[in-house]
Amino acid sequence: SQYHTYRLRTTPADTDSPTYELAIPFFDKGMPKEWIKFWRGLQAVLKGQSVTQGPPSYAVAKTLLKGDASMVFNQVENTHGNQDLQNFDLCLDDVAKHVFLEKVGQTQKHYT
Repeated sequence: SQYHTYRLRTTPADTDSPTYELAIPFFDKGMPKEWIKFWRGLQAVLKGQSVTQGPPSYAVAKTLLKGDASMVFNQVENTHGNQDLQNFDLCLDDVAKHVFLEKVGQTQKHYT
């Protein structure tokens, strides 16, 4: 899996605070636990870079989402409207639902 590395601040609002690097894997599709790990990493990047507005949040997510997950995110972005933080969370929720439902369908097929 490929990664994107971000330089984050230990205290995001303090430009003099120490920095550290965090490598976040790109997310296309995968198991729900991989989505949860990705989501936590995305939240750490947004916090560590003091991203507090919608449009930059969307930009970070679009950098890290690939393939299937990117397609879902872009589709639901258009249905939710403005690039604000509330709609950003809704878009991420929709990608999570897609990831979880896809795995449920695969599991059901396996057992039938």
